[in-house]
Amino acid sequence: MDSELVIQTYAPEMDDDWDNLVINQSLNGNLFHTRTFLSYHPSRRFEDNSILIWENKTLVAVVAATKTEKGWLSHGGTSCGGPVIHEQYYGVKDVKKIMDIVNRYYKRELSIKLCEPILSNFGNELILYILNDSHSINTEVSAYKELINIEDFVESFPHKKTRSATRKLIREGFTTEVTSRNNDYHDFYELLTSNLKDKHLKIPTHNVEEILNLKSILGERQKLVLGHDADGRLNSGVWLIAATPETWHTQYIAKNYQYAQNCAVEATLSAAMHIARNEGGKYLNLGICTENNGKVINMGLMRFKESLGCKHHNRYFLTPNN
Repeated sequence: MDSELVIQTYAPEMDDDWDNLVINQSLNGNLFHTRTFLSYHPSRRFEDNSILIWENKTLVAVVAATKTEKGWLSHGGTSCGGPVIHEQYYGVKDVKKIMDIVNRYYKRELSIKLCEPILSNFGNELILYILNDSHSINTEVSAYKELINIEDFVESFPHKKTRSATRKLIREGFTTEVTSRNNDYHDFYELLTSNLKDKHLKIPTHNVEEILNLKSILGERQKLVLGHDADGRLNSGVWLIAATPETWHTQYIAKNYQYAQNCAVEATLSAAMHIARNEGGKYLNLGICTENNGKVINMGLMRFKESLGCKHHNRYFLTPNN
């Protein structure tokens, strides 16, 4: 990088340039960084202050950012934030220059989410190192399942009791399906809302209209997998999103606590693993297993994901040292 970098404030007419960099030219970008994904948020929800960084006519990097009470956050509408950098500029000298100009632009008040390695093609480590002095780093433990070289995903579960109970459930008539019917998305959302309200006194991050909007925007890059018992009752569901061609992400998992039998979620996730691999996926990311900004491990959630044969990796939240 020989010439000066120029910052351009984001505007909607730049969406194509932005998404082309993220999807086709970057080392560390994924679907959750794109304006295609971020566009589902109502414009009034966030105060957007995203930027594009150019060297002459080459788009070098993009940073999605929203205003907060304490500065800025990259980004309020996604768990995958941070600068997305052109692969030809992903060397230590260029990345340091890019991060210097980013920090100056945001007055050293930009907090950054750096997503898990398999969601960034293992491309965030250099950014993490360069920001080590200027930011405090909080670590969240996440879990993922490798999908390659596995013939039978139920058989890949490490615990005998989980394997036996899942196979028994399937023998007794439990079935799974991929659906695109809007009514099924409504049913899944009701199930998800009930789970979060009863177990955590929370509501889903997305409302049902936003989920249906994302379904329309993402098309085949999202899949809703539902599990039904032998009587046809909805037992469980998993909503998948293809973050990269190699990595699918479980956006939501829900269980019907009234009807669901033992290992209904495990059987549905087994089907989701097959679906993701058939779409070319090498990994299925199941998300974080920690609470309180990574300070506390949710042991039940961690043990559940380990019972599926998941491995651990980290997500990072960086806050500036002011």
